[in-house]
Amino acid sequence: MRNREKKRKAYLEVMRVLAVILVVYNHLPAYTLYMYSSGAKQIVTMLLAVITRINVPIFLMISGALLLDREEDFVQVCRRRITRIVVALVLAQSVLFLCRMAMAFFTHNSFDEGFLDLIRGILSGELEEAGSYWYLYAYMGMLAMLPFLQRISNKMQKQDMCMLLLIHCFFCSFIPIVNVLLGVCGKGPLMISTDLSIPYAVEKAMFYPLIGYYIEHKVDIKKCNGKVWLKMTVGAFVGVLLSFLCTYYQGRTTGEYTQSYIALFDYVLAIMVFVLVKHLILVRCTKLSEGKFADVAAAIGRLTFGIYLLDPCIKAFLYRGFETSAETVLPTFIVSIIWCGISFLLGGIITFVLRKLPLLDRVL
Repeated sequence: MRNREKKRKAYLEVMRVLAVILVVYNHLPAYTLYMYSSGAKQIVTMLLAVITRINVPIFLMISGALLLDREEDFVQVCRRRITRIVVALVLAQSVLFLCRMAMAFFTHNSFDEGFLDLIRGILSGELEEAGSYWYLYAYMGMLAMLPFLQRISNKMQKQDMCMLLLIHCFFCSFIPIVNVLLGVCGKGPLMISTDLSIPYAVEKAMFYPLIGYYIEHKVDIKKCNGKVWLKMTVGAFVGVLLSFLCTYYQGRTTGEYTQSYIALFDYVLAIMVFVLVKHLILVRCTKLSEGKFADVAAAIGRLTFGIYLLDPCIKAFLYRGFETSAETVLPTFIVSIIWCGISFLLGGIITFVLRKLPLLDRVL
């Protein structure tokens, strides 16, 4: 086990830990606090909501960095990868279902769902309180395309990545911003035909793995100079600002704040964070890439999938009581931050124990 952990890259494990904390935060009241607050609290929580949306992009970029440099056939992918995710998804949602049933029993509330509802919920991805598992469905879709993505990534050049970014920017950033501006002028939105589909550039489950692969295997991190960092910093700042302004404008004009524009430029900030963490560990603080820090990062990184799976289950038992008690003395934002730590710690401990079991070790 120890030898296998040493092979894991410390900077990727650090990114895993960051991403899973942001995922937990995204499913707490603090994430949507900007929708119901005003003044400085609204501004801060809205900015945090924009920033924290890099969580799924980072996870997918890590997957691309690790999986797209291989050559696998569909049988291998189904047997080794998709099967694992299916088992994890079914187990996690079944445990969550049982947790909800148990809580209903202990609190003397009715529970009218049965086994057929569980099956339907798993198949449709609409099981109650299991919304955070949407990522696993998207991830399975990416895995189904993995052999294709591996062949595509092997031939990727700089102009290919630029084209992917340009198309993604056009559909996912430019058109939404144009529609906001048209709204300012009292005009109707531009609608792009749904028949025009460019999945590798627009579908996040395929776009981000390709970007992650390119940065990991085609970009020399040591050559990132001052100009590169300035461009990335300015790009990330402008992206966060535009996402914030569009979200704020929509709320002010319609009276209802939504998440429609929160992730306008999540890819710009995610790319910067990916490059920054890798550069810090491999170039600036080289000692962190090996030794005790790398071992600890690898050990914690191996727990992140379990933490993600267990968070809804832990919530089902503990969160409501915790929230009710904590919010009598603390603001909602602080309560959510504390819960991130509680969920991470409890989920990590439970995952560590479960991984000692042979079959669960392969799943988690």
